[in-house]
Amino acid sequence: QETPENQRFSGSLCVRVNESDGTYDHNIEFEDVPFCQDFDCFSRRRKSNKKKFVYSDKTDISIDLVGEFPLLWIRVDPNFDYAPANILFRQPDWMWKFQLLLDRDVIAQYEAIHALCTLNNCSQNLLDCL
Repeated sequence: QETPENQRFSGSLCVRVNESDGTYDHNIEFEDVPFCQDFDCFSRRRKSNKKKFVYSDKTDISIDLVGEFPLLWIRVDPNFDYAPANILFRQPDWMWKFQLLLDRDVIAQYEAIHALCTLNNCSQNLLDCL
């Protein structure tokens, strides 16, 4: 279904890519049509599947990474520049789980819970995170 011309918008959108070695913001130009975007990955593959994350309050967590893949999760519009917009975004369930476990932003946690509940096995996905 096509969006009416007066309801379409375009502009610059921030996409935050969280990798095992850091967080990187990318600004992309978009129009009101579905599209795919490629991003450079700055982290290197890891031989160890364990990574220790330290939060700003000095607590830490050790997690098992998925294989040698350095990408953890992605957030679209993390600064809510287009908050009322209906942005459809998909990523694998393991990325939503990393977002729920590691992102201290309450809205990011809510987004992850909502996404995990829309997947096939809501209760098991959430239990895996606990």
